[in-house]
Amino acid sequence: LDSDAPDAVREAAAIAKAQRAETAAPDEDAAAARDAPAGPVSLEQWTVSGVSDGGVADRVAVDFTTLLSNDEGLLVGSSAKALALVLGETATGGFVPPRPFRVNAGPVHSYVLAAGGKTTYLSEV
Repeated sequence: LDSDAPDAVREAAAIAKAQRAETAAPDEDAAAARDAPAGPVSLEQWTVSGVSDGGVADRVAVDFTTLLSNDEGLLVGSSAKALALVLGETATGGFVPPRPFRVNAGPVHSYVLAAGGKTTYLSEV
């Protein structure tokens, strides 16, 4: 396919799109499961076995309009099936004062559990 011929590229893309639509049958069970209300979240305790440098990247801090208690935060992770509870900044430390309204949630590509049991990217919060 000659990429210098935009009409040919558009035509090939339209054909491929039409072929995909012909072979993709609607999955009603998947749509129903996606739209169903989520049940309660069960938490399990895990032990952190190591920490490694993840490099420099954009990060998301989520500020709430109410203060968080010591055991409140966000469920965040790099997979929608396994999320970690990231607690609010309620502890006193040597670097900054407590900010009990904030969760330093993680990199922008991480998932966060949102209302209704759905996950969304932190960058979309």
